[in-house]
Amino acid sequence: MILEKLKRASKSQTSVKGKAFSPYIIIVISNNNKIMQRVQNYFSAYNVEIIDHQDDIESLENVFNLHFKSKIYVISDEDTLREKEGLAKFVEVTKGRVGTLIYGDREDLDYYWFIKSEGISEYTSYSDMSKQVFNVILWFFGILKSNSSHWFLLSDTTQLHGDKVLHYVYDNLRDYVRKRPSLNTLFINLDVFSISLDARIGKKTDPKIINMLINGENVDAKAAEEYIIKVDENFSYFSIDVLHHTTLHSIDKISEKLMSFFNIFDGEYSYIFIYVPFYFTKIELYQQLINKSDNVTMVTDASLESVYMLKYLIEQEIKGKDANVKTFQIKSNKESRYLLDKSSIYKKTGQRIAYNFNPDSKNRFFKNKDSKNEIITRLVKNG
Repeated sequence: MILEKLKRASKSQTSVKGKAFSPYIIIVISNNNKIMQRVQNYFSAYNVEIIDHQDDIESLENVFNLHFKSKIYVISDEDTLREKEGLAKFVEVTKGRVGTLIYGDREDLDYYWFIKSEGISEYTSYSDMSKQVFNVILWFFGILKSNSSHWFLLSDTTQLHGDKVLHYVYDNLRDYVRKRPSLNTLFINLDVFSISLDARIGKKTDPKIINMLINGENVDAKAAEEYIIKVDENFSYFSIDVLHHTTLHSIDKISEKLMSFFNIFDGEYSYIFIYVPFYFTKIELYQQLINKSDNVTMVTDASLESVYMLKYLIEQEIKGKDANVKTFQIKSNKESRYLLDKSSIYKKTGQRIAYNFNPDSKNRFFKNKDSKNEIITRLVKNG
């Protein structure tokens, strides 16, 4: 019986036969050809062996034993698992031994956390065409593409900018990362209101780095390290409370130097989140950060002032930029004076206020859900 299983396992991995040892292996057990195509297209640039496993789930254990020196990630989908021995059997064979990714129909966060609690490393929907979930696999293997981090820029146009929104984003990003040990993450805060978050974290405000850059001095990684707070094992925090020590005009003069300074962190972290207040939009640093970022998310609330500010920023300041800009509506309070409905704003009296901005174009959207970490999930999953 054991010999027969080994024969079947060997037969299902003909692509490995005769090849040298592979340090990284991805096993795809799926009847969905599109999933295999996505995996092959993305990982073709890496030293990763891909096995198309057509046998039963139980025989995966034999494949693991044959490749006990390799790091292994198994990708499957709910439809295929239903046709085979089921999710429970899949978890039984893989849990604690390899990384796992499951594709499915559901997109809600409650279901995402349910699947994770069952013992699956990562879950995503069939419609997810982003590369973020594959990046997680690269980090699992210890591979980083071009030795570069993935940058995410957040900016907000709410009247409560800096305080409530900043703390909201920080708390939920930290929670998101804490549940994903493979994501070594740095949160960079450039908001003038950062002093409240700094005090909460225990970071002392210090103008040393800004003054060094303004004075034309070089700031190396060692100097920067002194000001990075390690909040959790895989989550670090860094802030420059720039406007308490200088002016926007002065910051604009050293935009290139600041960007070079931020690039020191590139490749040292899986994710770099940078929180930039909207009043930075007029300086060159803002545009450089937008160009650097894989994803840009603008946060707004239901106030008319906030929406018009958002409209101005996206249509004027970011116009023509090749950036993946998305919008996110946050509830600032229960008594919002305006309601948003796609490209129209309505007062609570029902009066329609027209404005020339369509959030449906270029994948922009507003969301008004209470799910605490929806903004973070949408940001890192590329919308």
